[in-house]
Amino acid sequence: MTDERKRVLIVDDSADDIHVLMENLKQDYAVLAASSGEKALVLASKKPQPDVILMDVMMPGMNGYETCRSLKENPETRNIDVIFVSANDSPDEKIVGYEAGGCDYLIKPVQAGELSQKIKLAIQNQEVLEDSAQTHEQLEEAQGQLLQSEKMAAIGQLAAGVAHEINNPVGYINSNISSLRDYVQDLFRVLDAYAQMETSVTDTDQSLLQLRAIKQQVDFDYLKQDIVDLIRESQEGVDRVRKIVQDLKDFSHVDEIEWQWADLHKGMDSTLNIVHNEIKYKAEVVKEYGELPKVECIASQINQIVMNLLVNAAHAIEKRGTIQISTGVEDENWVWISIGDDGKGIGQKNLKKIFNPFFTTKPVGKGTGLGLSLAHSIIEKHNGKISVESEPGNTVFTIRLPVKHVDEQAEAELGAGV
Repeated sequence: MTDERKRVLIVDDSADDIHVLMENLKQDYAVLAASSGEKALVLASKKPQPDVILMDVMMPGMNGYETCRSLKENPETRNIDVIFVSANDSPDEKIVGYEAGGCDYLIKPVQAGELSQKIKLAIQNQEVLEDSAQTHEQLEEAQGQLLQSEKMAAIGQLAAGVAHEINNPVGYINSNISSLRDYVQDLFRVLDAYAQMETSVTDTDQSLLQLRAIKQQVDFDYLKQDIVDLIRESQEGVDRVRKIVQDLKDFSHVDEIEWQWADLHKGMDSTLNIVHNEIKYKAEVVKEYGELPKVECIASQINQIVMNLLVNAAHAIEKRGTIQISTGVEDENWVWISIGDDGKGIGQKNLKKIFNPFFTTKPVGKGTGLGLSLAHSIIEKHNGKISVESEPGNTVFTIRLPVKHVDEQAEAELGAGV
């Protein structure tokens, strides 16, 4: 049976002193003992670790101060509280003890009541610090996710704003090109009529000779063909810009309500076009889409996750490779999306950490470590699941989403009769 009591490690080269301290503490604590600083370092590193160490100062070999400094220099043991226990009551010695990292300094012989209170106080302080650190970490995580969410929302608003600003002049150009095409066709009809009239004019007519010279000078036949090609290519360019604008609007979904029935394939195609420049030099994208029903979701958030996974996949490919996007239906209530790449992969020791806030394998300054953490939060909000499998040359992220959104809180309140 495991002893769940707090653990105290006694470090002293005197067997009698260890015995006295153990007798005073064994009723309330799980007590360990070490006869030297070197042995104390070994015991302190083992799991479960001691919560408090009672440290004698004067010991052969590594003395108490040296042992404490070593404990504090080790990230795995630095948070263990050390209480010095010494026969030397010099104020200077106490200062040395605190400077070495001790949290308290007791004078031998120690009264049992005082010792118990000091240990309890050390444990309480440690618990407060742990709670404070956990709260700080949770606040930092929430703040980081909020910042990332606001950043993505700002990108969506920026995309929608750019789309709106581009849409108006593109509309003018598209309309003008359409009119220009009609006008050119009318001009060609007039020119064709003039060409027919040339046959009724004698070859010696001075005006006809001048007209032929001008046509030859401007390469009239080439102009007729090229102007048609120029208008066609301009129309294709405008259509391409309009497609990009539509993709920006589809990606941002700013004009739509939050929860909506969305075509995931349309959203993924729009996202692919948005990140095309990021991917095109690194990978060929292979799409294997299944038959998907519309899914009730926050479409812009799903698009953001897909964008993040696509960019990460491109970054994982060192030279040139393949990114594969597949979709399918698990049953009538669930759909799945998988995004895989043949890049360098994720180390096994990192696989369990990649959804943790601020964890990143990218160099400093190249990643915040919030993208996958935010993706995990978004998928949880959708009552879905996100998972990853990876080995060198093959990494696959899989997203599973329910077809219909279920508000768990509303269902709980309804079930409780609220």
